[in-house]
Amino acid sequence: MRVLVVEDERLLAENISKMLKSEGFEVEIAYSISDMYKKIEVFEPELIVLDLMLPDG
Repeated sequence: MRVLVVEDERLLAENISKMLKSEGFEVEIAYSISDMYKKIEVFEPELIVLDLMLPDG
C-alpha cells in the first residue's frame, strides 16, 4: 500500500515513514501542502497521513 505522509516537522515525518516502511508500506513524505499536491500526482497514494496544523494548509 502506498502511503503519503504530510508533515512539516522533518524528524517526525521521517520517524513515521520509518515505522510504516518497517511494516511493509511504500512511503513518500511531503513537507508542505504544495509538495503534497505534487506527490499525489506522481505517487498516487492509497492513504494520506496528514498533519492538520500545517502552516500553509
